[in-house]
Amino acid sequence: MDLGQIEAFVQVSAHNSFSRAAEVLQLTQPSITARIQSLERELREELFERGGRGVRLTDSGHAFLPYAERILQTVAEGRDIIDEVRNVELGSLYLGSALTISTYVLPHILRTFRSHHSGVDVSIHTGRSEQVLAMLQADEVQVGLVRSLSHQDIETVHLYDDEIVLIVNPEHPFAERRAAAVEEVASEPIVLFDRGSSYFGLTHGFFRQAGV
Repeated sequence: MDLGQIEAFVQVSAHNSFSRAAEVLQLTQPSITARIQSLERELREELFERGGRGVRLTDSGHAFLPYAERILQTVAEGRDIIDEVRNVELGSLYLGSALTISTYVLPHILRTFRSHHSGVDVSIHTGRSEQVLAMLQADEVQVGLVRSLSHQDIETVHLYDDEIVLIVNPEHPFAERRAAAVEEVASEPIVLFDRGSSYFGLTHGFFRQAGV
């Protein structure tokens, strides 16, 4: 039993005509006849009484009709759900995010996403950038938001540029000047991100490139 047989049966019963069912389904009448005959063989029952003025359902046909209609309705609903998933209207999104991004950037992204895709369930996993990369490789998340990282198995898309700034006490000499040379900053005691943070690596690399 296949969907084509069910569609043919429902259309013939709706129009009491093989030819009209063929027109609706855009098939030839012999094709409709073959589908009905095949269905009747599988069910071992005649579903229609054939006559000169058309066809009508047998008792078995009447009994089978609501189930056939339910099958078509269920398939139609299933197709609608697939379309919604395809168009990101339903489904689940597993998102990995670096800690700093999850605190300062992700809330705005989620608000925008939810306004367009309210039917999608979002699950968030946080960690350092390297940990999020590992989550992607292990298929634990589908999308990762991290600082700039590269890996041959991961496709990356640049989203925005982040700025690292120096913050000082208002009474510090740098505050009045609004700027400071790298060498001057290096000579000051500095509070940095912890060593496991990607921002520590970026800041440390910046000073190393400057030769201080």
